[in-house]
Amino acid sequence: LGSTYNNMHVGTLADVASFSFFGNKTITTGEGGMVASSNPKIIDKIRKLKNQGLSETKEYYYDVLGYNFRMTNICAAIGCAQLEKIDQILSKKRNLYNQYAKFLENNNKIKFQKIDKHISSSYWMISISFENSQTMLEVRERLKNNGIETRPMFTPMHLLPMFNSRSKFPNAENISKIGINLPSFPDLKESEIRFITDKINEHLL
Repeated sequence: LGSTYNNMHVGTLADVASFSFFGNKTITTGEGGMVASSNPKIIDKIRKLKNQGLSETKEYYYDVLGYNFRMTNICAAIGCAQLEKIDQILSKKRNLYNQYAKFLENNNKIKFQKIDKHISSSYWMISISFENSQTMLEVRERLKNNGIETRPMFTPMHLLPMFNSRSKFPNAENISKIGINLPSFPDLKESEIRFITDKINEHLL
């Protein structure tokens, strides 16, 4: 949410886009999410499926297998209230990235994701990568010992047991082994970011 590619919001680049409103996302409703599409037929089908497959013509009759994926009005109101502040939230997230980049700029053992000119990132998570997995594990442990929580990169989907894929995606596999997500709460203070980056630099420099 808030990212663009060639001045187009990422949620408009495909036939269907989904957004998560889990508690750690840019805006949250506590749980749940949203589906977006410019295709009326797709939207109608999504409405039907999320409402348990309820028939449009017959009362309390279900003519397809559906789901109970409806968001409550209270949760939606929380999301709408946060959406009114989305520009402020995104500005804080970008400032967060800039401060991390500034305090780690002299550390050549760390890489940030490259953001091309035609891309605008929402910086949902501030991510960095290291030269190898051993260094990544050592830095995570050092931060943990200083009360700083980090997150590993997501495991690539083709490596998850339910997909049982034999495909190889070496770039995704490597990134998942050497990268971490730093604390990315938009209201982190500069002193807190400095503390985090000092602990990283102390270990690597």
